[in-house]
Amino acid sequence: MEQSVERYTGATAKLSKSDRILLLSGFRNYQLNDLLKNAALYVTTPEDALRSLQAAITRLSLMALQVIGARALMPDCKIEERLPLAVSSTARAFEHNPAIMVQIATLLDNIEDKSVAVLGLITPRLE
Repeated sequence: MEQSVERYTGATAKLSKSDRILLLSGFRNYQLNDLLKNAALYVTTPEDALRSLQAAITRLSLMALQVIGARALMPDCKIEERLPLAVSSTARAFEHNPAIMVQIATLLDNIEDKSVAVLGLITPRLE
């Protein structure tokens, strides 16, 4: 685990300013599209809104891990080529196995509990 954390944080630290801007704009665009697509869920009940928010954060977190992981393994890979792959593979994973989202959200909660600084994630919990 410690080695993975070092690999991801090292890859994140080595991102150029343009890579960071590209990543943030890609994630913002995805988040806006997600909010528009699921707008009805956000206005029905607080529980639906929280579930939708948690699902969006889970998808964004998984995409970020894929892109940063690719950069950690292949320092010369291009972020703009990895972003669409991360989005499509994440969407396919959740379409084929919706239960995986709950598992990933639980893992993200555990990571957050242990070290918020590792990934900088805020994952709301449904209780």
